[in-house]
Amino acid sequence: MPRPAGRNVQNLAKSKSLPWTAAKGFDTWLPVSTPSFVPAAALPDSSRAYLTYSVNGHVRQAGSTCLMLTPVAELIAFVSSIMRLEEGDLILTGTPEGVSQVVPGDRITAELRDEVGGEVVARLAHEIVAREGGYEFKG
Repeated sequence: MPRPAGRNVQNLAKSKSLPWTAAKGFDTWLPVSTPSFVPAAALPDSSRAYLTYSVNGHVRQAGSTCLMLTPVAELIAFVSSIMRLEEGDLILTGTPEGVSQVVPGDRITAELRDEVGGEVVARLAHEIVAREGGYEFKG
């Protein structure tokens, strides 16, 4: 099975002990939910937020922020100690187990809940489309 576009960038960076930033930052590769800003009051305990990611109605990834190696509050404190954070900024971290390839036509649904089984505070649903102009990386 061929690797998904972008995995080769990530694998090259990993082999050189470099950050994976380039593998995650291509145009169109980071859709953001509506609302894109979730008020702190919607997540009263950031250590209990629950994320799910489904492809064509099947959950592929699910996990709670309580499983993160570094708590959300510590991440925000660290990042804001080295750069100013402003409304709308995103801090990208890891992802729950279950990463897999998606292809054009797949229907994606991602949800953020205030806890397992709790209220949905943000949702993203879209269809995967082929990148205009294609993609090529020659590392």
